[in-house]
Amino acid sequence: MYIKCSNMEYAHREFDKITQSDTVSWNAMLFGYAGSGSMSTAQVMFDSMPERDVVSWNSLISGYLQNGNSWKSVEVFPQFQREGLSDAHQVFDKMPTRDAVSWNTIIAAYEQNGKVHETLQLLVQMLSSYFEPAEFTFGSV
Repeated sequence: MYIKCSNMEYAHREFDKITQSDTVSWNAMLFGYAGSGSMSTAQVMFDSMPERDVVSWNSLISGYLQNGNSWKSVEVFPQFQREGLSDAHQVFDKMPTRDAVSWNTIIAAYEQNGKVHETLQLLVQMLSSYFEPAEFTFGSV
């Protein structure tokens, strides 16, 4: 309730009272901070999470995108690579909005992991979504 009202101070107080917080409660806080534009606090919450899921990653990346910091969202993707490329792709698939930066990032992630066929498939999907590849895109292919 406090998160919906954008009262993150009260929401955090209630969160701190939870004796065994789960991924859902952590994600709610992360989503609330990102939605209210407090990305530094959202990042701290994300970094403190005992366990992350696709919603966690999506909330953080979408938060950076929605708050006008697309390059920071790009910086988050290498963490995905360490935690699994399939997780990164799941988050990419669930992103509410995609831009050239998110397309280039997922394409680069596949290329850096030696997934040539998948890299080319993503490039075709990017073109089908009416995004023009940049020099960076072609450098990844």
